[in-house]
Amino acid sequence: MKIYSEDEIFNLIGDAYLSLIHLGDGVDEDANKILNLSSGVDNNVISKLLCGQSWRERLVGLVLATDRGPDQFFKSLTESLFDIRGISIIPTCAVMSIAVTSFGFKYKPNVLSDLDRSIFDGELGTAIDHFHFAIGDGKEPSITHGENYGQEFENHKAFYLKLSAL
Repeated sequence: MKIYSEDEIFNLIGDAYLSLIHLGDGVDEDANKILNLSSGVDNNVISKLLCGQSWRERLVGLVLATDRGPDQFFKSLTESLFDIRGISIIPTCAVMSIAVTSFGFKYKPNVLSDLDRSIFDGELGTAIDHFHFAIGDGKEPSITHGENYGQEFENHKAFYLKLSAL
């Protein structure tokens, strides 16, 4: 079986990550391009993608981590929020909520307490609030989408939940 490097993954998927930003047209087809490589991607590569230097790597890593079981990558997901890349904030918190609610990851509520919630016009704080609400540890946020990129937490949660069930 072929084992793919980060560079090989991006050569094979092209710009499939673009539809993952707002879950637009062709998102299922693009996600399948990524998922088709999943069996050939090592967990260490997925962890590297999740903490990658750009949101592109991180979005691809979220698809692969969700397919493999996001609970296995919770440490990388959390670490990525301490060195964030804007467009991946809402999707990362959505995948974290799935790790807790659908895969039984035991989350400790103080893990994210040291983060600067004001980053990206408050998008990080909004994402954390949605995450906590989704896992039953907070009140429902009044803002439905991220302030900076306009991504809706519930849409991302539903999308990644669907991927986790494939």
